[in-house]
Amino acid sequence: PFDRNGNLIELEKYPKAKRYFEENAEVLKKRHVSKKNTKSWYRTIDKINYGLTFELKIILPDITGNKFIFIDKDGYYPHHNLYYIKGRTRKELTILAAILMSDFVKDQLSELGNKMNGGYPRWQSQNLRKLRIPIIDAMPKPIMEKIKDAYENRDLKAINEQIKPEKFCNYKIVTGQTVLFEPNERLAYGTE
Repeated sequence: PFDRNGNLIELEKYPKAKRYFEENAEVLKKRHVSKKNTKSWYRTIDKINYGLTFELKIILPDITGNKFIFIDKDGYYPHHNLYYIKGRTRKELTILAAILMSDFVKDQLSELGNKMNGGYPRWQSQNLRKLRIPIIDAMPKPIMEKIKDAYENRDLKAINEQIKPEKFCNYKIVTGQTVLFEPNERLAYGTE
């Protein structure tokens, strides 16, 4: 119900939306957000950031049994219990997605948060911020290529072979770098 600028639409200007919302008004008006502001009873809790639709981003469902993490390249909007990570090049996001699929990260997630139904950890932003992952720019180029190839081939075994602590000692320190692991501020996290 928001326009491209993030403003709530005026229903009179959007007759199809108005008809849809009015057909579902009984259910929509029972929601907490509707009771809180009765004039904008058709709004959603979260504003829509239209520009995010077209940004390159890793998509993380809150809870999933899926072994693979995907990068949105088709213009989807992350909504309803989806987290996203953006702010990097395609190659860097590919390597980051592979790192997030690794046992190294999954073990951290298991330690950081609650396991949900089926024993799956949650990909919540508070857990993502606590993850310790190697700085991508510090990775040797041959390892980066192996990780990228393993991701593209959906080869978890090859990813886990490259993403393990005993390999991190081979990473180089780059200019201005003071730590081996990513500071959280370098990545943009979000939830919708």
